[in-house]
Amino acid sequence: MDTMYGPIYDEYTSTWYLGKTPIIFSKEKNEIIIQNVTFPGSQCLYELIFNKTPVLYKRDDYDNYGKILDITKVHHMNSDGTKLLEGSSGFKYKHVILPLVQEKFPQSGSGVMMTYAKHQFDIFIGMKQMN
Repeated sequence: MDTMYGPIYDEYTSTWYLGKTPIIFSKEKNEIIIQNVTFPGSQCLYELIFNKTPVLYKRDDYDNYGKILDITKVHHMNSDGTKLLEGSSGFKYKHVILPLVQEKFPQSGSGVMMTYAKHQFDIFIGMKQMN
């Protein structure tokens, strides 16, 4: 179970959330509904949403997960998308979330590597390519 980017169940309201956004898992129609947007409830999309290390998914599910991230902003520090990405050294961030973001916002430029205590942080300062 992914505790950083995955859904959280609120027992008080009996509602699932991705970040601050309610998410509905419809068993009857096998759908996932987020802010009136419906996604097919495939096994692979569930793996992307729930698992910390998703490995079995198709391109359609990957694209739908990207749309879910756009809607929920669960991968941002404040879940409303106004702050930076909530980075991580975890598998899901490095192999699923970051590539999705990079596909959507390709960047060029150079990077800066900083080391703080025993933790290493990659900070990429890039500028969007101008055509």
